[in-house]
Amino acid sequence: MKNATRILAVSVLVGMIFTCYGVSTSKNTVKNTTKTQSPISSTKATVEGSSLKMSKKNASTAEQPTIKYKKIVKKKFKVVKKISEHSICNPSSGTDRNTNLDVACKLINGKDGLILDVGDDFDWFKVVGQTTAEKGFKEADVIIDKHYAEALGGGVCQVSSTLNSAAIEAGLQTKCYKHSIKVGYLSDKDYEASVSYDAGKNLTFTNTLPYPIKIEMEANGNTVTAKIYEMDAKETWIFREIMDWKTKQGKQNCFPCFLFFI
Repeated sequence: MKNATRILAVSVLVGMIFTCYGVSTSKNTVKNTTKTQSPISSTKATVEGSSLKMSKKNASTAEQPTIKYKKIVKKKFKVVKKISEHSICNPSSGTDRNTNLDVACKLINGKDGLILDVGDDFDWFKVVGQTTAEKGFKEADVIIDKHYAEALGGGVCQVSSTLNSAAIEAGLQTKCYKHSIKVGYLSDKDYEASVSYDAGKNLTFTNTLPYPIKIEMEANGNTVTAKIYEMDAKETWIFREIMDWKTKQGKQNCFPCFLFFI
């Protein structure tokens, strides 16, 4: 029983060795192997009960693998200070509308808040997108062509207006639209931003500040708060080792070698 186990272990070890280095054998080894085979062995090398397919051309030009290192750059962000905060409240907001506020804020935040590096863009359509039931949006009041109606996502303009106000107060230039009629819950201190995926009304801006920023949105009942932070970015480097098997012609020459032991 012990002998059988040892034989099996040796077989597995030999199989691993052939898998890693089988293709990169020297010219002499390939020639010696092909001499003992049948006429078709010029394209097929046999190893007891298993076979390794490779062409003569590839065998003659095989080289030892070269080790390369791939540099992976990652950034770690740390909060420096809060540069703006803005809140908007709508006392008449109902339960379903409040749900829409919360869903929109969570879509913007993601897991840990939305970070925009220097030069990065914010696009409401890409971040929040269409207000669908699958995302958790409910039907609530919306303004369409100077009239009130009910539609999925009613109330998200309170979120977009809050974010727009915080962005402007942070020194950013935004591109947005207004509603077709005056919105009662907005004050003179608020910067209105009407958003509608179907109508093509978007809210966009670019981080033109000399540092990364982090956006945090919060919905607490009928009140939405937007906070923008200055971030400090530190780069970290990771080097990943890569085994590069190539022929002299520069073509990849690493074929799998399958060994079967009986």
